Formats: sequence, C-alpha cells, structure tokens
Amino acid sequence: MAQASVMPSPTSEEMQQILVEIEKLDSQIASASQRQQPKLHARRADLLQKLAASAASEAEQRQWLMQLADMVSAAAQDGSYPDGVDRLEKMEKTLAKQNAADELVTHYKFRRMQAENSQRLSDPKADYAKVHADWPQELRAFVKAHRNSPHAAEALLQLAMHSEFSSEEDAAEKYYRQIVEDFPQSPSVDKARGAVTRLTSEGEEISLAGDSVRGGKIDLRQFRGKPVVVQYWVSSYPACKAEHAVLKELYSDYGGKRFEVLGVNLDYTREELLNYLEDNPLPWRQIHEPGGFDSRPANEMGVISLPLMLLIDKTGKVVDRNISAEDVEEELKKLF
Repeated sequence: MAQASVMPSPTSEEMQQILVEIEKLDSQIASASQRQQPKLHARRADLLQKLAASAASEAEQRQWLMQLADMVSAAAQDGSYPDGVDRLEKMEKTLAKQNAADELVTHYKFRRMQAENSQRLSDPKADYAKVHADWPQELRAFVKAHRNSPHAAEALLQLAMHSEFSSEEDAAEKYYRQIVEDFPQSPSVDKARGAVTRLTSEGEEISLAGDSVRGGKIDLRQFRGKPVVVQYWVSSYPACKAEHAVLKELYSDYGGKRFEVLGVNLDYTREELLNYLEDNPLPWRQIHEPGGFDSRPANEMGVISLPLMLLIDKTGKVVDRNISAEDVEEELKKLF
C-alpha cells in the first residue's frame, strides 16, 4: 500500500522520541484549556501520521493510521478538535486515491461519519429532527455500500440502538439479528445477540448468573418460587438511585419472603460499586463483573441504556422486560 504521507520517515531513535512526545502530549491534553486542546490534538495527529509513514510493514502502517483515525474522530466528537472532521475527510480521500486497502478507507469514512454526526448534534442552531432522521439513512447507505466492511456491523449496531431509542423495536430486532447472522466474528455480536434475547424475552425463561460483589456466584434460578425484580444499574445515574428508593421501600414491605431483588451493577470497576454501597447500603444481592456496559452480564442481555428493570415470575419467566419503578408494586401484587 502506498504511504499516506509525504513526511520524511524517522529513524528508530527518532520514532522513540516521537512516542515520548506523544506521551507528553497526552498529559498536556488532559489538563489543557478548551482553547489549547485543538492545537495539541493536531500536533498529536501529526506525530501519529509520521509514525505511519515510517512503518516497517503494511500491517504496522495500517495500525498507526487506524489509531490516528480513532483519535481524531474521538476528539472531534467531544469538541476538543473541531477541525478533526476535515482532517479525516482529507485522509479518506488521500487513501482512496492511493488505492489503500478498503478496510482502511472505510475505517476513515465511518469515523468521519460519526464525528460529523456528533458535531451536527452539538450545534445549537441544528435542526435536531432532521439530524435525527438523517443519521439512520447515512448508516443504511454505509451498510449497503460496504457490506464486507467490519464497520458494517458497527453501523448496524448504531441503527439498532437508534431504532430502540425511537421505540421501533421490530426494526431494532431486525438489525441485531443481521449482526448475529452476517457478522459472527464482529466485536458487536455478543451485544447484538443479547439484545435479541432481551427484546424477545417476555414469556420466556432467561439465564442470568454471575459473580457476586461479595464473593461467590449468584444464579437467578436460586430464587425460583418467588417473583424477582432484576435491576441493571450504575452508581452514577440519578435514575438508578431513584429506583433504589422505590425498591428499598417495597423490599421493606414485601421483600425476602414474597419477592426478591437482584442487582446487576454495570460500574466499570468493583471499587466504584463498593464505594456506593458503603454510603447507600442495599439489602439485596449484587452481580458485578468488570467492564461496565461491555461486561459479560451487560452483553448477555444486550444492555444499551439505563434505567432497565425486568420482572420475573416465580417460574423464572419474564413478565415485563422493561418495567418502570412506579409500576413495580402493582405488577408484583398481581404475581403474589
């Protein structure tokens, strides 16, 4: 593949110096003001591009160029590098002219699309209804044009999530199933398979087991004979804390003997959960495995947003796959 830059290739010693400078830039970016950040991100991108130009192999060059695209797109999306979209577009065109691997060109295209959409959403003058409507059209066009791209699965996941947030659950299920069937090796497949399980769970038994935050294992099956409220939550979400207030009151009135609560915590680390429980003790058991929304328990049910609670009857079948806190007591009484 042709080089994506005309910058002179550095020696091994110069490459080490570049890596040291990138590390310094990372520290500077973390503490920089909003005004300083664009220049620092641009400099970091220059250095990554120089490393790509000096790569000893095509695979190594692709690795640096993909890291460059990911970094620029993320910074453009969070507003710290507004010119990042232009840079991604220029690189995309350059790579296409150089007949670079389709995987690399589509990587830049998809990261540029994500950055553009984020910038449109952050524009206070934007027509948000139009932005909301345009995004799935762009994603569908990308999937149609790049069916063999690894990013087609990522685009389908975005489409599925967009459909769920728009209450178009049949469409969401279709997109999730397409990921499972057409992209079995995709990093998105576990989340997609879990989402299909969740969307089709009412009236069905589900498997739910994992590590207890206090040690040992917890399995939903051990609560058979009583209804169970399963709450997926994180300690930083106010809505989840509001659910705790409702559930604690219900647990005080009926819990233990007449029904159970099982928490599935999606904090990224166990320490975050333990710190929360120290100040806000909860009387029911908690499953926790590291990884947050990408953890195994989250992926097995395809969790994409919170709050999320499921109501399970005494036989282990799902009665409601997305019950609200204000409806829990009434629905529990029907099951008692």
